[in-house]
Amino acid sequence: MSSPDGGNRFSTQAFTLMGSYQNADRYYVMPAEVVLSQQQPNMALNYLYVGTSQAPEDSLYAMLKLVLTRKTPLQPAIESVRERCPNAVVTPIPVSSKACWHLELAGQAPLVQSFAWEEAETAIIYQRLPSEIANLIYGGLRNNRLLVQAAIELEIAAFVPRFPARVSFHTGELLAALGKWGDHTQKIPLNTLQQTLITQLDSLPMTIHSDEAVQLTHPPAFTEALLGHIRMFLARNLPATLIATGACIQLNTIDNNLSLPETMVWDFRTPLLASFYYLYRFDPFTSVMKYVTTAGIDKIVSFTNIPPLPADLLSEQIYVNVSLPPNCKNIAQVKVNLRVEPQFSPHRSAQIKTVWLYPHKTESPYVTLKFRRPDQKIYTVQVTTITQSGERITSQKQEHTGDYLFIGSELLPNFVTIRASPQLLDAGDVTVAFFTDTKDEKAESFLAPTTLKRSYAVASYALPPESKTDLKIVATCTSHANNDDKVMTTLAAKTTTLTLFSYKEFSVHYIPVTVVFEERSQAIVLQFASEGQETSNNPVLLIFSPQQPESKFKYTPTDLFQYRYRYRSQLNDSFYGDWSPYQLPTKPLVIHSSRLAA
Repeated sequence: MSSPDGGNRFSTQAFTLMGSYQNADRYYVMPAEVVLSQQQPNMALNYLYVGTSQAPEDSLYAMLKLVLTRKTPLQPAIESVRERCPNAVVTPIPVSSKACWHLELAGQAPLVQSFAWEEAETAIIYQRLPSEIANLIYGGLRNNRLLVQAAIELEIAAFVPRFPARVSFHTGELLAALGKWGDHTQKIPLNTLQQTLITQLDSLPMTIHSDEAVQLTHPPAFTEALLGHIRMFLARNLPATLIATGACIQLNTIDNNLSLPETMVWDFRTPLLASFYYLYRFDPFTSVMKYVTTAGIDKIVSFTNIPPLPADLLSEQIYVNVSLPPNCKNIAQVKVNLRVEPQFSPHRSAQIKTVWLYPHKTESPYVTLKFRRPDQKIYTVQVTTITQSGERITSQKQEHTGDYLFIGSELLPNFVTIRASPQLLDAGDVTVAFFTDTKDEKAESFLAPTTLKRSYAVASYALPPESKTDLKIVATCTSHANNDDKVMTTLAAKTTTLTLFSYKEFSVHYIPVTVVFEERSQAIVLQFASEGQETSNNPVLLIFSPQQPESKFKYTPTDLFQYRYRYRSQLNDSFYGDWSPYQLPTKPLVIHSSRLAA
């Protein structure tokens, strides 16, 4: 599948549409906001306290849980784009699984929390809140007034806009010039950088090679191409420091990056795929305030008593929270080891504590670790998954500090989650299987096949590391109306959401049509129709003649299992010949004029 093209986009208040690189009929839609899931409760505020007082003001801190969905307005986007491209296919834009959310309250330090999307449309955030911020949220929800700003930031890959120009420069000189626009850490908000490039382009120490008067007109496409190359080759992406400033980049330095060449030449005509951060509007509290007004605040607020904090400064009591992928199919057990290395341990020997996460959690979610020094409470985390066949899949060790540890999708080794969209499951059930050789019809699935239905549309698997690169997912959709009607698609073995557009049968079809004129020399008219659309009020008529015997029929199926087409000749304004047999859209159509009705 092609990738989004940043050079072909337009925005409305509800969404942004991006074209597709080298595919004029595919568009990607980015919604302008993320919302809470419709399932209640979609927010939970859990206060953790010591002793007997169950009062928010006496708590140590609180945990906020949010269940999100990325509400993609597909139908309005389709209506908008089809004014430009009648046969366009519109799909949600693919995003990286990693993301972060921002929370800003007046008078409080901004909170930024990383999380992982389960797939493109759903996610769960766990945020530790200082008691002061938790109490402000609690009071605001109870009093139906809360002044807060929130946003969701996602990483998206797209092709940088292209422009007929080249630039050449000395790397150190350009970095020094750009650095003047950032702070002391070389951080620059992208919005600020883009505006500065427009107004101060002439001040940059680089040579522009172009037939267009770039430095006089400052065309937006040139500025965006330059910005994309700076992000890709001279900087790294950073989350937004504040919602108002938006995403940032941090410039590289010659001293810290010896791989940078002394001089560079960028050709903006060359396609460049780069990642960028996109900020979604996010208001989780307005809908929750309405819910609290009718259901009561006790529906979303709870209190958990925890053991007293260790009296000595050499101990750390760690709360372990976990969110496993849904419907684990081939997984027997999951555990996490918290390890203090000998250099940080009080007895200079490794210290290991194990917490079981699945199928049954360890009774207490708290782990107490001992350290040599109070200012070096560093421990490593390693997650191990044991499959039903006895294989052990272990993640790499990651260093952590602090008294809260969240085990989410980003820490779980080689987990793959497959979802099916409601629209796809309305058409049929989907059977998911894994194969190393998709060409061998007698091959057996690497894992037991799973069928996704309307009642449960998701399944998760743990894949051995050595097999993941070779595995392919084969997803077969079987029609509810006729079990003999099946369509199949093959995908890489990674977390994905299956939609109607995952199947080539539901894509836009281009059929090259050639009429071979034999005895007849006059022009002929052919009517074409996709399966199920033979009675449409907007027939597709193509005219062929000995001088122009070739044309092209383009159509988009309206049903996943009715993707064929057929044709008939037009005898006069009111009469047509018989319909041809149904044709598959997999090869060009060649018609002999002698076989058409006279």
